[in-house]
Amino acid sequence: MQNPNNSKIQRLISNIYVSQHTTERRISEISVEVEQHLLNDLKNCEAFSLALDESTDIEDKPQMAVFVRYVTSDVLVKEELLDLVELKDTTCGIDLKEALDTVLVKANAPKNKLVSIATNGATAMVGKHIGLMGLLNSDPTYPEFIPVHCVIHLEHLAAKHFNFPVVFKSVLEIVNYIRSNAKNHRQFKNFISELVLADKPSDLLFYCGVRWLFSSDVLYWFVELLEPIKCFLLEKQKTFEIFDDVNFLQDLLFLTDKDLTSKTFNHFPQMKKMIHNTNPTIQYDDHKIESYREKLQILFEDLQNRFKDLYVLKSSLAFLVNPFLFDIISHGCPIPENILKETSQFEIELLDLQEDQNLQMQHKTLALLDFWKMVPEVKYPQLKRISIKLISIFGSTYTCKSLFSTMKSVKSKYHANLTSEHLLQLLRISTTSLKPDFKKLASSVKNLSA
Repeated sequence: MQNPNNSKIQRLISNIYVSQHTTERRISEISVEVEQHLLNDLKNCEAFSLALDESTDIEDKPQMAVFVRYVTSDVLVKEELLDLVELKDTTCGIDLKEALDTVLVKANAPKNKLVSIATNGATAMVGKHIGLMGLLNSDPTYPEFIPVHCVIHLEHLAAKHFNFPVVFKSVLEIVNYIRSNAKNHRQFKNFISELVLADKPSDLLFYCGVRWLFSSDVLYWFVELLEPIKCFLLEKQKTFEIFDDVNFLQDLLFLTDKDLTSKTFNHFPQMKKMIHNTNPTIQYDDHKIESYREKLQILFEDLQNRFKDLYVLKSSLAFLVNPFLFDIISHGCPIPENILKETSQFEIELLDLQEDQNLQMQHKTLALLDFWKMVPEVKYPQLKRISIKLISIFGSTYTCKSLFSTMKSVKSKYHANLTSEHLLQLLRISTTSLKPDFKKLASSVKNLSA
């Protein structure tokens, strides 16, 4: 039998003409095979969680993506596109609820294994009464689950407290001057390459409004290339007065850093480097330091408020990461009631686990998932079950956002007439990690032709 990875065979196959209808049929067959694999895994998994998000395609049709993250009994984790549902006229909570109901019924999903649902935090998603979360909580067919607000979205909202419009506007103006003009951009890249800057970016970033590409990346790269940018603009005889503004430079450095009181700037490397090495004329007076401290305090309070739902899971996640350090006698059971109703057996098993020297040694050398694979279910059934539930939780809706980016490429202006069924099939194939049974598919085609 010939090796299918043989490059010569692959070249010969690629030269075989295939009609559009044949291609369409094969895509559909592969998609169905992947879907059947997914539904079978979902039926037999130990726990699963969902991630939901909604966006519009090129025809302004609202599409709701439903991703599932499921964990098997041997702690294998998969994240797959469960469905892509085209919504009708509105995207209210009741519309999202009806769409999700249809998806779970179609997939014959075991609702009793549902652990968590992650959303983007929109009102239609998280509303307590007529939002999706409120409607699901009032539906007796759904178990008690953990609602998760996408942490990337939360970070994006919290970042609004650092409101320095002059800094951001000025930086974008300079970046756009360099990046928007092809000649300027080409000359700038050549200029940077000639300088041979070690551990420095080779270009500037365009600002993008999507939630997982923050403005901090644009600002950070700008600061890293600040001096080369000045030299390049000087050669181009392009002046920006903002470079002479000390307040602008101070705020820019503060925004790009990740103990202000002592002015040692140990946690603010950009500010420290500029003061001591690059530009000693930049100094921070007490008034400036205090204004930064106030902004950081406001940010801290806002983060506590926005991430309060995740604080509920803090002890649970600490247990998941290192069960040997958790003091259950002093702090009680770390697992919330909606995951674990009866705690006594869990507490006994955790105390026994903490005395297991063999597992302690393995925990020091193994990754998190590998460690929980090694925990014997026969000896620690509750611990294993709870760990699997916690592992299944989505932390963000990144998979949905990534899917929508792919959707813009698949359903472009050149393929705007794709049906909802074909769009789902193409997206499922392009995002899946499951491997279709190609021998089975080839055999079925051969039987049909015979």
